[in-house]
Amino acid sequence: MVKAVLSWLSDGNELAGDECDRLVHALLTTGEPSVYAYFMGAQVANLRGKPLEAISAIETAIEKYPDERAPVGLRVPTKVWGRFWIANLAKESGDMARAKRVYEDLLSTLKDMQTSDVTTYRTESIMMCELLLAEMEREHGQGKQEALSYLKAAEDAGEADGARRAGIALRQSWARYESIRTTKGSAIANAELPPVSDAFPAYELAAHHLFLTGISGSPLVGYVKGMNVVTKRLVDRTVEGEYSQVDRDLARLGYGYDQHHKGNLEEAEKYYASLFEDDSFFSPVAGISLARVKKAQQDTGEARAVLDRVQSKYPGYDSVVTEIRQSWE
Repeated sequence: MVKAVLSWLSDGNELAGDECDRLVHALLTTGEPSVYAYFMGAQVANLRGKPLEAISAIETAIEKYPDERAPVGLRVPTKVWGRFWIANLAKESGDMARAKRVYEDLLSTLKDMQTSDVTTYRTESIMMCELLLAEMEREHGQGKQEALSYLKAAEDAGEADGARRAGIALRQSWARYESIRTTKGSAIANAELPPVSDAFPAYELAAHHLFLTGISGSPLVGYVKGMNVVTKRLVDRTVEGEYSQVDRDLARLGYGYDQHHKGNLEEAEKYYASLFEDDSFFSPVAGISLARVKKAQQDTGEARAVLDRVQSKYPGYDSVVTEIRQSWE
């Protein structure tokens, strides 16, 4: 299966594409497919531009294996991961009403579950649902008031102890930013945005989202292998789409960080620069990351110019930018 997919993606080999379709059909209709088989088939169908076929496979996996751990390197049951992924596929295919229903169902499911039954990231997953529903209401639904209601719920999620504290605090800050942007506009939201002094929770949030929505390429791309040509195809499709700024932002941040971490600086630069040009909670994080890439490329002048732009557009980041400048002296 993987060989056929890579041949089709790399060379545009339509015979390999036809072989992908045949293998997916065999995988999903032979014997009693495992949860892994359903998600593998869904991922290939998704790559082949068949979102309804992918959704059908995932729905069957949820029906047969609701509480089995999903094959994605995260402690997430099939009924959670599958719904995140179905909603994303529905958005990609333009069915916003279906995506909204799935998110609402997922939010209810997460709230009803005991922490021990789901994942260490239960609260974070609830907040993510609320942020995504807020975006859908603002862009495709009932409008500002419904969006603000979801954002208020995310902002009031409470505190967590230990390692999870930073991730939850980051999502709360994001929800506050979106609330201000919804009521007062982007310029004021940018001016009032507090800094993300430690970028790692933002990178972690982005990576977590890419895995939950299938954009990472899992399970076709093994969790240990990381991101490759499959992930790039899915990331680029997401970035080029118009259905969700949340998905576009997290795809660019997550993939940019992955490429930066691997030393692929030109590739990282492209995704960071694209995100930095937008008005987004994550834009200044991308800007600082872009400055670090330019510094690593020995282009210190451009790196400092990027930091100047971050400081000008997001004055709350003044202390972060100053600290970076001092470390470069």
